[in-house]
Amino acid sequence: MQSKAKQLCLQPSQSEVLCGKETVTHPSSILDWRVFRNHSFHGFTLTELLVTIGIVGVLSVLLLPALGTVRAKIQLVACASNLRQIGTALNLYANEHGNYFPEVYPAEETTWRWKLKSYLGMPESSMGKSPLPNEAGVFVCPSFNKRTAPNRAYSYVLNAKMTKLQIYWQYNRGKVPAANTIMVVEFNENTEQFIQWDASMAAKGISRRHVGTNANYLFVDGHVEALAETLTASDPRWYSAP
Repeated sequence: MQSKAKQLCLQPSQSEVLCGKETVTHPSSILDWRVFRNHSFHGFTLTELLVTIGIVGVLSVLLLPALGTVRAKIQLVACASNLRQIGTALNLYANEHGNYFPEVYPAEETTWRWKLKSYLGMPESSMGKSPLPNEAGVFVCPSFNKRTAPNRAYSYVLNAKMTKLQIYWQYNRGKVPAANTIMVVEFNENTEQFIQWDASMAAKGISRRHVGTNANYLFVDGHVEALAETLTASDPRWYSAP
């Protein structure tokens, strides 16, 4: 046994072991063989695979609705952020134009959105002249799905009763309670302004595409509310005068 051990000890290798009283090396191939000889390796059985697939399927069924709800809430928050930016731009515009908001029926061929683009950091090529699908950016709700064309992909409208034809509403004169007067609202179609002639909000296109059939409303003071209630034509929040 000792001669065989010495014979093994004399063979060249990089793996050192204790042979007798001296530290010597065994052939690495022999060590590898001894290690793997005592271990059995096997893959998944068919039963294990089926159980795993079943667990994944159950988790998917449980998680998908929750993920959908989270996604809807994220879109609601992003939409509200868009409206706050629009509100800031509207008030910046008013600060530089005698405290007037842009009119919804301008005499020149520019919309109220065009007049706000510089306050929103939008380039000259955006909003109607760029072929890029997302050029309208802040004017498009993330959940808006009625883009008729890249340059007409707008989902927010200005309350026409704020300005009426070519008359501006001067917001610093105290005629309107700023925290209770609607300035911009979500809409189902691409249009510039909203005029509520009757009590049927659904017929007029107010969008309720968010969680709980909510629609986001931007008020004159810049705050945003998600409302599920039906605002009738006589609701004072639509009007620019008491």
